[in-house]
Amino acid sequence: MGDKNATSMFPGREQTSGPLRYTPTPRSAPTPAPHDPTDDDPLEPPTSASVRSGGSASSDYVVAPSISVRSEFPSITRTHEPTQSITCLITVELPSRRGSAPVPGPVITAPQRYATPPPTDDAPGPYSYNATPPSNTPFARVAEDLQNRLVDWKGHPMDALGPLQMFDILSVRRDSLVREFYVYLFKEAIICVLEEKKKTLGRLLQTGSGAGSFDGSSLASGATSPGPFGSKSVLRLKGRIYIRHIKRLLDTSVAGELSLTIDMEDERLESFILIFRDHSSLENWRATIQGLVNAQRAANNIQIQDLVEFGGAAQAGGKGTRARSAATTASSIGADSLLHSGQRSTLSSTASSAGGGYPSYSKSPEPYVHVAPHVSTGPSNALPPLPHGPMDVIAVVSLPPPSANPSTAQLKHRVIRNALDFLVASLGPRDRFALVTFQVGKSGRVRKTPFLSIGRPGSVTRLSGFIESMANPPPDNSDEFSVTSAKDEIVDVVTAVNHGLDTVLQRKQKNSISGMVLVCDASDTSRKPQMDLLMARTEAASLPIHSFGYGKSHDPGPLWLISNATGGSYTFVRDWYELQDCLAGCVGGMMSIGVMNLRMHAKVLDHSRFRIKKVAGVGGAVVASSGLDVDVTLPALRFGERRELIVELELDNRAPLGGSSHHREESMSATDAFVQRMGLGIDGLSLSDAALGEGMMDAMIDEAPVFEVDGGFFDPSTGKTVTRLGHPVLLTLAINPPNERTLQQPWSDASIVRRRAELLSHQMIMRAIVFVGRRDFNHAIQLLVGTRTALTNILNTSLPPPTSRTTRKELVTLAAVRVIQSAMADVSVLIDALEENPEGFGREWRPFGAQQAMVFRDQLSWTGRTTTEKIFWCADHSIELFGRSSDWAASS
Repeated sequence: MGDKNATSMFPGREQTSGPLRYTPTPRSAPTPAPHDPTDDDPLEPPTSASVRSGGSASSDYVVAPSISVRSEFPSITRTHEPTQSITCLITVELPSRRGSAPVPGPVITAPQRYATPPPTDDAPGPYSYNATPPSNTPFARVAEDLQNRLVDWKGHPMDALGPLQMFDILSVRRDSLVREFYVYLFKEAIICVLEEKKKTLGRLLQTGSGAGSFDGSSLASGATSPGPFGSKSVLRLKGRIYIRHIKRLLDTSVAGELSLTIDMEDERLESFILIFRDHSSLENWRATIQGLVNAQRAANNIQIQDLVEFGGAAQAGGKGTRARSAATTASSIGADSLLHSGQRSTLSSTASSAGGGYPSYSKSPEPYVHVAPHVSTGPSNALPPLPHGPMDVIAVVSLPPPSANPSTAQLKHRVIRNALDFLVASLGPRDRFALVTFQVGKSGRVRKTPFLSIGRPGSVTRLSGFIESMANPPPDNSDEFSVTSAKDEIVDVVTAVNHGLDTVLQRKQKNSISGMVLVCDASDTSRKPQMDLLMARTEAASLPIHSFGYGKSHDPGPLWLISNATGGSYTFVRDWYELQDCLAGCVGGMMSIGVMNLRMHAKVLDHSRFRIKKVAGVGGAVVASSGLDVDVTLPALRFGERRELIVELELDNRAPLGGSSHHREESMSATDAFVQRMGLGIDGLSLSDAALGEGMMDAMIDEAPVFEVDGGFFDPSTGKTVTRLGHPVLLTLAINPPNERTLQQPWSDASIVRRRAELLSHQMIMRAIVFVGRRDFNHAIQLLVGTRTALTNILNTSLPPPTSRTTRKELVTLAAVRVIQSAMADVSVLIDALEENPEGFGREWRPFGAQQAMVFRDQLSWTGRTTTEKIFWCADHSIELFGRSSDWAASS
């Protein structure tokens, strides 16, 4: 339309004869704004260097948590009471990325994992994730080829399997079906791989390229074979069996067949049968596998205190893998299993899901890099940062006031300076760090920095200068970090946290993961109105505040309130030199965050019979007044962390089985009408008679769907939000008819017994602390003594007696015993402290009790100083950064 050669008219732009081009002039050039020292550094974009040195690669791979549901009993028997109580457990977890490496601390050294032969000096140790052998080992090229050609490791990468021990092309038999696979024996598992051959004309014309012509020695020597490895076709993983799940090896050879049968610990799983060509190969494989099994058992016997099997899915080296029921955790053979059997074991009272079913999210490689846990061979100062997503971390630290003893103040300044230096050196280049320091008291001085990027040398210099000047800061008029405060203002913990929240709330940009650490060694001077205002601001800031009570003179009261209100934690630092390690564990926990804002919704499916009465084990659970819906939100979930929720339900026995809340009253069917017209005289025994239907239904066993769990979450590594799981997690329960005979009550699920004991310990310890605050020491002692008695009864009557079998159920029971015993030890310590010195209880044992109670409730800790803390010390980078802190060489 119109003349295409005519000059176009644009409002606000001058017309010229040549091409339109904007040329800035000195008059129109914007004047750069002066640098404001209070401005935050902008976020650092991801780079390849930052990924290698601690960042997180941008990827479409979404980490999904594993959600499982189980009931206390696999089935229940209806009673003649109007209602019955049912207890269930919802477990949410992310597998750890550290494998089975032990946590730092004074524990018995595990024996060598090999029985025979002993490992060589250049072989990776038990702490190494490097599964590829050195180039001079005979299987170096085999392992490298497998790493390059296997397209999908199904959530369990090769790095977590240990070094390759043996390789061969073997036949695997299940029932009457036999099929050949490439079988690889690693230190931790046996995997079976199948070649995905391309059906091309050139391949059909090849001769002599079958599996039978393959020579493993040619691979070891570097020669090229025309067989499967020469074609470079794709390999598919068809099955995996972990060494730790093997029960025994049997030579089941018969005439015409040399076979080795591998029986699993879980008797519900089928045996794994390998068929060999010659007897020498069979003996070599049997001896090697048996040596690995013996080494695993020896390590498990010594490290039984490090069990993490609390009833959920077994932890694995992969991430976001789908956890299966108790019958299928022993191996990875499932729908894509060997010989295409397609069998999958399930339990009616157990269901699980990991939010799978996102094909578009799992195409790219995993964004997280497995890092070998730090082993002390020297100072850890030169180690690169741990791989993690970008974070905003702010530290609020109390400093000794001017009136403090000079020697005490000098020591505290040195401890705090070393701890902050370690944190700055441990953060990644895309992290931002802010500092707030304060002195408690009248006209106390407050200094703070904005969020400064660790990847900028100038910002790191500013942080270092701030830390170095904490003991002798410059005057206020020349200090760029000084905060102007009102005259004669009384500075306390609330004042300092408010200044920190000012920095947080004024951010123009923010990283996905944010957190505050609050370190305080002073007594409380805050007032209730100030605390109420602070609670409102923390809700707006929406970040967890992890508080650390430093020394025995601090008041834990406001620290507890702040941590509880924000979903943070409270840690009691009894020894001053423990401060750096505790902060390292906490910041490492932030680095371990894999899922945020996890929202779960539980919905009752059978409205006529089931009602949810209570949810315990997590704060903020909202139960609908109808009892049909529950909403639970977890702010963050870390790799290696497991959270368990107790759900109490009520079964209405007045409702008939089959889900109908009333008997149907429908018109007579045509068949009934015909029978009545025939005069057979059975009108009173109609097929739709209510009494008959009720009697028949009461005598039936019903498998009832109880409730289902769905959820959504945010993955900070990819910046993606998942609104719902691939499919909800369903809990079904077998309901037996009433039985007049007295049946023996089955044992309760050990995981539920343990979780009940944890919550009981939390509640009773906190109540005792309240009594101590009111100086009612007698009631506090009585309450703790009663708690210890209750835990003893739970230990003796609610768990099955020990057996000699090493089954998964036995391991779960032993883990429950260990947790209950640790709770009894904590309660006993508090009882002894109250009886010996009730007046001095508040200075040391009151904060200790509060810390242990919060660990039991949240199932999370940052250190392994006590048995209870070590049990729940599970965040993978928390353990690793703590180990680095122990080997950190301070500057002074």
